[in-house]
Amino acid sequence: MTSIPATIRIPCLWLLILTSAWSADDPYAAWGHGRPQDAIAELHRQATTSQRWDAWFDLGLAACAAGRQADGAAWLVTAHRLAPERPEPRQALRATQVNLPLGWLDRLGPLALPGMGWIGLTLIALGGITLGFACATRGRRTMPVLIGSALLLSALPGRIAWEHDHARQLVVTVRESQLYDSSGQPITAIAAGTVLEQESSTAWAERILVHDQAGHRGHLPLADTIAQP
Repeated sequence: MTSIPATIRIPCLWLLILTSAWSADDPYAAWGHGRPQDAIAELHRQATTSQRWDAWFDLGLAACAAGRQADGAAWLVTAHRLAPERPEPRQALRATQVNLPLGWLDRLGPLALPGMGWIGLTLIALGGITLGFACATRGRRTMPVLIGSALLLSALPGRIAWEHDHARQLVVTVRESQLYDSSGQPITAIAAGTVLEQESSTAWAERILVHDQAGHRGHLPLADTIAQP
């Protein structure tokens, strides 16, 4: 049997070691091999570090694939809040029987599209520049005013709706919980995986003031909304 020369064998050995180490740390490799639970910790680290909507989206999908539906819903809602214009988080939540409350972007529909992303920012900037030019000139201003106003009116509704939906403090119960009134008396039970809207960013006695889509309003234990990797 012909032996493999050392000049080839040693680099190949190092390549195999490096590939194995990379595969062990790659959460998508574990997920692709049917172990989504093993991918969650690293995906969570990547999501909290980058704060990208797609990183939270992947984390939520992995949790759902691992059977952790409530945790997955919590992370998918985070993805939705970071990018409320993206349909993927909402579609994934709908597939897991979790309904998000309607936002301003939902209500505006196609009218919000001109205000999305860089296109919206560009239209707003051009509209402001055009109106500023109209105010600075002494000549005929009708056309610049009309153009600037049209640009702003086309983009502002979608941009304002995006800012509103991005700022909403949506939370998800990661376990069965309970709403309490201000005196600490229970109001109603809240099932795991329920989406609620937080009314204040301040927690009082480790509870947050929230309301659900059925009109219930009360204080919810903060710990019941925090998904752990």
